[in-house]
Amino acid sequence: MKKVIGIISIVLSVFVGLQSMIAGLGNTIVNNGEVSGTAGFILAIIMLVSGILTLASRESKGVLITAIVFYILGGITGSCNIGSYADLQIWSILNLIFAGALIFKVTDKKKATIIVAVMVFIIGGASIIGNKVIKGNDNETKEITKNENNNFTKKVILDNDVCKFTVLEPAEDESMKTVGYKVLVENKTNDTISVGLQDVSVDGVMNDPMWAVDITAKNKAYSQVEWVTNSSTNENVKSIDDIKDVKGRVYIMNADTGEELCNENVDLLTSKNDEDKKEDKKETEESKDEQSDNSNKTSKKSSSSKSNASSKK
Repeated sequence: MKKVIGIISIVLSVFVGLQSMIAGLGNTIVNNGEVSGTAGFILAIIMLVSGILTLASRESKGVLITAIVFYILGGITGSCNIGSYADLQIWSILNLIFAGALIFKVTDKKKATIIVAVMVFIIGGASIIGNKVIKGNDNETKEITKNENNNFTKKVILDNDVCKFTVLEPAEDESMKTVGYKVLVENKTNDTISVGLQDVSVDGVMNDPMWAVDITAKNKAYSQVEWVTNSSTNENVKSIDDIKDVKGRVYIMNADTGEELCNENVDLLTSKNDEDKKEDKKETEESKDEQSDNSNKTSKKSSSSKSNASSKK
């Protein structure tokens, strides 16, 4: 049985290693913060070492016990970092099965049964706690993002005789690697118009989004202004949180004749910091005005008192 376990372990280590590299690459691309790919690759190395030790153990209990310890470590490493790499759970359980089978080779059945039971209990608990922590962190991140999005207030950035342009809410598409905002554009003219954005800057860096839309006469269109996060020309917009202080020009023309109908500078999005600065500035000005009024009132009272005193004399 030792030979069978050793051979299976060595053969599977190659497959698990390749699969883990793919999973790790996926985690990096999606940027989900998981380490399941790395854990899987470590597990593959452990399986290779354990398999070699098992084949080399022959009658040596010390070498076999070392192999058992490695299998247990591999099972713990994998089971605590499963994440989106579902097959890692299978390989982790298989390592623990190998460890349990080999334990029966180095001690009597009664002791082996107790050791295996304790091992399953401890590792099972560690696995549940580890994966709950991972899921908890992921849910917390999603909840924060959700709350931030819920606090977003739609904003009308342009409203003239040609069209009305409203920024509605944040939008993110992980499969297409795009982030941006949903918008509503209303055509107020009797012709088909083409609406686009030009000379757009995001947080002070020029970065035009992928966006333009044609709208027929007297109609509305829901659309999505997007930036591709993995584009080589996009250096500063990698997540929805990076989209702030967006300025640019709304360019509108007649879709049939090419006549320019509108070319106007707009603030698509203003950061909360800028809004806070404006509010602070407003409060400061109001405070100065109030102090000035109080000062004027005080000076008037003082002048009135002096005048009264002089008249009495």
